[in-house]
Parts: sequence; C-alpha cells; structure tokens
Amino acid sequence: MTEEEQLANWRSQLTPEERHSLETVNVKGSRTRDLLDREAAESIAVSHLFERSNVARELHVAAMLLRRGLGRVSVAEALSFSRQDGRFVRSFPESRFLTTREAMQEETDMLKLVEAGRSKFEEIGKGKTLEAHR
Repeated sequence: MTEEEQLANWRSQLTPEERHSLETVNVKGSRTRDLLDREAAESIAVSHLFERSNVARELHVAAMLLRRGLGRVSVAEALSFSRQDGRFVRSFPESRFLTTREAMQEETDMLKLVEAGRSKFEEIGKGKTLEAHR
C-alpha cells in the first residue's frame, strides 16, 4: 500500500466520534491528563540528571525539564529554571555547567576522606615497579 492508501485505510476504520476527536481544533483545545505538574517535573529532572553525574550542562537541565514537564512547561520556563533555580550552583557566574549543593557536598566529603587516609597506610608495592604475570 502507498502512504495515501494506508492513511485512507486507517481513516475508514475510525468511528465518527474518533474522527471528530482528532480534528485540530479538538486536539489543541483539550486538556492533557496525567501529566506531571511543574514542581514534580523539576524534582524528577534534577534527580535524574544528577544521579550519576555531578555536573550537567545548562541546556541539558532545561531539556530534561521539558521532557518531564511535557505540556506543562514552556521552553522559556525551562531555560529560566536552568539559569535561576536555587538548587543549582555554578563554578563561576557565566558558566554553562551546573551542579547541586548536594553534589558539591559529596565531593567535599570524599576529598576529606581521602585526605584523612593520606600517609596512614603502607603504600602499595613500597615504591617497587609491579609487573603483571600472565
């Protein structure tokens, strides 16, 4: 079947109510259901982005919010969120890379742990060159 034939076949299978519900005016005018509100979408976007990485690009943050807030968040709102939300920290004001206070704290704690263990244990190999045996 050609594309036009397939489309005609699909249309012939629609009931009059289904056909009416798919008209542009009805699709654009209807309320979406079961979508996340903006606050929930923001929370999920942040947790998803920073669960495996401590840094994300500003545009990735905005894109993730758009995906999670489909139909409830505009592009302008997503960009504003990535640029102004208090959950994010930048290493310098013009940076396009973001992190969270929690991620910074985790890294600080890890560095403290490493520093606390420095010179407390015998070094591996005691300065000798190690060779892998096959």
